[in-house]
Amino acid sequence: MIINSELHLFKNPDIYYETLRDKNGTIAAIYSHRDSDGKKKYCCLNNIEQTYVKGYDTVSAAKEQFFKYYEVYEASLS
Repeated sequence: MIINSELHLFKNPDIYYETLRDKNGTIAAIYSHRDSDGKKKYCCLNNIEQTYVKGYDTVSAAKEQFFKYYEVYEASLS
């Protein structure tokens, strides 16, 4: 179960960085980056699998994909 989400604020409003935690610590980070065209995209760093996927158009799309993975992961623990 995800315990909390923490949004990290920077002086540069163009930077987005959020961490998701469960009882074992940080399980994911969602952060902004620029693609080759200079468009703002979002990346999900999955700390459980040690993988990352970049290129999401929105924060919610990146989170949604991670939560789908996390539901399967959490079910496998029981």
